Amino acid sequence: TLRLSGVQREPEPGPAPTPAPAQKPPAMTAQALAALLAQAVGLHQQGQLDQAEVLYKEILRVQPQHFDALQLLAMTEAQKNNPVAARVLFEQALKINPQHAGALNNHGNVLRALNRPEEALASYDRAIQVQPAHAEALMNRGNALWELQRPEEALASYDLALGIDPDKVEALSSRGSVLGSLKRTAQALESFDRVLQLRPDDAQALSNRGNALLDLERPEEALASCERALQIRPDFAEALSHRGNALRALNRHAEALDSYDRALSIRPDYAEAWSNRGAALQDLRRHAEALESCVRALQLEPGNAEAHWNEALCQLLLGDF
Repeated sequence: TLRLSGVQREPEPGPAPTPAPAQKPPAMTAQALAALLAQAVGLHQQGQLDQAEVLYKEILRVQPQHFDALQLLAMTEAQKNNPVAARVLFEQALKINPQHAGALNNHGNVLRALNRPEEALASYDRAIQVQPAHAEALMNRGNALWELQRPEEALASYDLALGIDPDKVEALSSRGSVLGSLKRTAQALESFDRVLQLRPDDAQALSNRGNALLDLERPEEALASCERALQIRPDFAEALSHRGNALRALNRHAEALDSYDRALSIRPDYAEAWSNRGAALQDLRRHAEALESCVRALQLEPGNAEAHWNEALCQLLLGDF
């Protein structure tokens, strides 16, 4: 009988092997978790969001109900402009600790980013119930009320925040804007001046201050304030528009038109600047062009009362009514 040397028979098939059970994440001591969290927070504070996120997720892989990792991971998502993901994570965290004022405040901020100011207001209110002296939540509550067109209540909330932290620049600036909308212009100017004492190079406050000065019929000072804002931030469309308003008040209409055109080259969807441009063109007796600007303003912002007025005036001057 011939034998095939070196050839081995295939073994008979046996039962299929039992799959290994899914491995659980390795246990981690409380001390190791705390060290990992501290490392993640350090990276987060340095602005290294992606690296911090990896570590927060590692903590959550080991301990899915870790409150701090959840709420800090939510913060990274918010900072990366992912408000939908941030909202989900904050709500998971708040199921674990519903009385954490900081998380409630940040949850409110995310809801505002999602254009849900009523829900944001409720979150800020809960934060303040937990921690009545939470200046940040009081300020943000004012912002939500302002978005909801409740300026008097917004003002009261800003005042409460400033009673706790008198140097809170953002609250002072928002307070000034609300006072301006309520035609309490002298008080608005005081708020903007206080901002500039604390932060002299705040371009937004300088621009808003210019607007307040113009309302107080102080156009030369208004122009100087806007010019200062533009030295700091040359591409600031709002300051360019306010500068144009001051120039119009000084009967420098061609320069005003140039300022509005510069604003619109930066921000083409700026309805107020289109309306102001129309007014400057009227001053220059260029009524057909003025009408085009007013129409553009109303396309962008149909409820703009000043643009409606300017449009009607243009039509009257053109005999088109």
